[in-house]
Amino acid sequence: MSDGPTLWSAVFVATGLALPIMLTVLYAVALIKGDPTDRACAHVMAIAVILDILLWADNSRSGHGGVNTLVLVALVTIALRSPRRYPLFVAAGQLLVTIVYALDAAGLIAFARTTVVLGSGASLLVFGFFCAGLLSHLHDWRGGVRS
Repeated sequence: MSDGPTLWSAVFVATGLALPIMLTVLYAVALIKGDPTDRACAHVMAIAVILDILLWADNSRSGHGGVNTLVLVALVTIALRSPRRYPLFVAAGQLLVTIVYALDAAGLIAFARTTVVLGSGASLLVFGFFCAGLLSHLHDWRGGVRS
């Protein structure tokens, strides 16, 4: 595995506290206004972020692949049980994240920055798909925002 900046350390350096605040607001909106699919996805992603931060703070990258794989399994399970379609895209984005870190663990990615960029991009896809799915649930396209 390559040594260097991690995903969350790079994100915190780039955004400061803006990202944790946005993720907390997104989580709260999903819990308050979301349906069971939204809440399940939000719980899985919140647990993944917390485990990610704990693993990176410990400077142990060995458990990261396991966390990504567990998150992938959880998101695929949610996608298969949900009547909505966006969880399939969320799970597909998580598959990309898992592949990136599996390639890094196998030593097939030479530079740490490459792993961070690819992992960050795939993670942004996951959060983007989740936000789009949550917004589509919150907005009734015929009559405006749902109460």
